[in-house]
Amino acid sequence: MKIFATVAAAAAAAAACLLLAGSAAADVGVERVDRHAGRPGDDVHLTIGCGFCFPPCKGPKGERHPEGFAKGPCMLGTDGVAPPASFGVSLVSRARAERLLRRSMTCGPHPSRCPTSARPPRGHGYRYLGEAVPPPGGNNPEHGDPPRYLLDFEIPDLAPGQYSYVIWCDACREGRRGSLVVNPNSPLWRLERLGPDRRS
Repeated sequence: MKIFATVAAAAAAAAACLLLAGSAAADVGVERVDRHAGRPGDDVHLTIGCGFCFPPCKGPKGERHPEGFAKGPCMLGTDGVAPPASFGVSLVSRARAERLLRRSMTCGPHPSRCPTSARPPRGHGYRYLGEAVPPPGGNNPEHGDPPRYLLDFEIPDLAPGQYSYVIWCDACREGRRGSLVVNPNSPLWRLERLGPDRRS
C-alpha cells in the first residue's frame, strides 16, 4: 500500500493540523502522548495522527463521500485501496533520531538515500514497541478529524537518556521498503528514560 495521489480539501486541512501538532511532515506523526518520561515498566499511551488515512472516495464529483460513510473527508486516487491497517513504532536514541532527520531533510533529490527499512526497525540501537492501530470500532471520517492510530506500551529496559519515536510508514514511499519518520525536535516525539535518582 503506497501513499495516495490526491487528498480531498478537507483532508488537506486536517493534515495541516497534524503539522502544527508536531508531526515530521503533514502526513503522519505523533499527535498525543500521556507520558514524556518514566522508568521501565511505566505505561505510555501514544496517539498517531495520519492526514492521508481517510477512506477512499466514492461517488461522482460534487457528491463524493468516504466509502462506508455518508459524509466527511476522503482520499482520491487510491483505486479503492483502504488506508494503512497499522504503523510500526520503535524507539531510538535522540542523537540517532536527529541524524535520521537530517538525512530525511537532505535526501529529496535522491530518494534512495532517504531512511528506509523493510519492516519496523528493531535491534541495532532500535527498540520495537509495537503496532499502532485504529481505535476500537475504527475511525469515523464524518467528524472531519484526522484518522488516529493508538499504541499502549510499557517503557522498555533502556539505559537512562533521551529517546525519540520512529514511525515505520509502508504507505509513504514506493517499493518494498517503508519510510522511517522521525521528528526529535518536537517534545511530542521524545521520551526520557529516567535514572534512579529522578521521578517522573
